[in-house]
Amino acid sequence: MPADDIERTASEWLARLDRADDASVRAEFDAWYAADHRHQVAFLRLQQTWSRLDRLAALRPRLENERAQPSLEVNRWMARGPAWRWLAAGIAIATLTTGIALFVPGSGGWEIHSTNTGGFERIPLQDGSILELNTQTEVAVELSARTRIVRLIRGEANFKVAHDARRPFIDGR
Repeated sequence: MPADDIERTASEWLARLDRADDASVRAEFDAWYAADHRHQVAFLRLQQTWSRLDRLAALRPRLENERAQPSLEVNRWMARGPAWRWLAAGIAIATLTTGIALFVPGSGGWEIHSTNTGGFERIPLQDGSILELNTQTEVAVELSARTRIVRLIRGEANFKVAHDARRPFIDGR
């Protein structure tokens, strides 16, 4: 018997057994089931799929109900009105902008300088100071009107600091 025929017959048996619990039908099924191991495999596979579908059908009303009603937290947030949402959005934007200004190279005055393995670099700064970076070194530099800050992120660096009493040179560890 071809595999398609076995699958079709197994599905017919599954449907018949689901509709009727007659002893004669059960005896006929048992004979078919025992006749070939391929019958057993096909029937068990279909029976497993059928039971999974039953479980999904049982879950369906609950899933549809959850999709239809927003969570309690969302309802509370929406009840606060647009002013709270605008305030929260403003705080989020301010936080993001501050984070970018502090940590992204080239924004807020910060510059990142680095060397690769085996590298050495001498970097003259705008204030006349000189940074010497050894191999695998990274530094962040911020020169502002009131301070000069250098953060050694990794590696080794030497600083030749130009004197400026109005702007201290700060190790920003």
